[in-house]
Amino acid sequence: MRPHWLTLPLLAPLPAILVSRLWQVQSRVKLGLAFCLTLICVLLPWSIRNRLELHAVFPVRSNGWAEIYFGNVNFGMHPAGSRTGLYQQVGEVQFVEQLRRESIQYICNHPGQFAWTSLKRWVRFWFVLLSFLPLTLVAASGCWFGGTLLLRNFGRFAIPMVAVPIFYPIIFSMTHIEARYRHPIEPVVYLLAAYAGSEIYRRSREWAGKTRRPSLE
Repeated sequence: MRPHWLTLPLLAPLPAILVSRLWQVQSRVKLGLAFCLTLICVLLPWSIRNRLELHAVFPVRSNGWAEIYFGNVNFGMHPAGSRTGLYQQVGEVQFVEQLRRESIQYICNHPGQFAWTSLKRWVRFWFVLLSFLPLTLVAASGCWFGGTLLLRNFGRFAIPMVAVPIFYPIIFSMTHIEARYRHPIEPVVYLLAAYAGSEIYRRSREWAGKTRRPSLE
């Protein structure tokens, strides 16, 4: 099984969503066991297949570490850049493993630079495309403001929605950013922004109604 690495961030909000769901129900033990059993049943056949074909234990195959390397150390190692490079010489498993070691070494040697670059990429994630900055600025600001209001008004019941913009961008902040990376969560972004707009409208009407009430004196 080789899911595209861009699909893996979609699973990032899952732990927060699962915890919030288990917190809300009395039968959390049964529900947790059912989830774990389902996960094992889904991943086990692919783990066996990857063990037989790749001679290594991979519940799923991913090039996440390679993408971290490409985004921070050297993009010239990318297989698309050379048809006779390291990837073709050693194969995918050894290639990703070597880039994993080099990525960890880079992060350990340059933690400040890695953190600063990741922060800049995280900010850029919310404002691509820059040519549409007014729209992306409104959408990003509305998303985070709407998420804050949703948490304030509904508490833990808002976690499944708010977890998406919090956890989904993490992997991209460590690798590289393109406009298409945000497409899977655009519906959530716009829903939270719309919620923020509706709350602002509702509260402005309440405030206007209070100011128009005649004095009892």
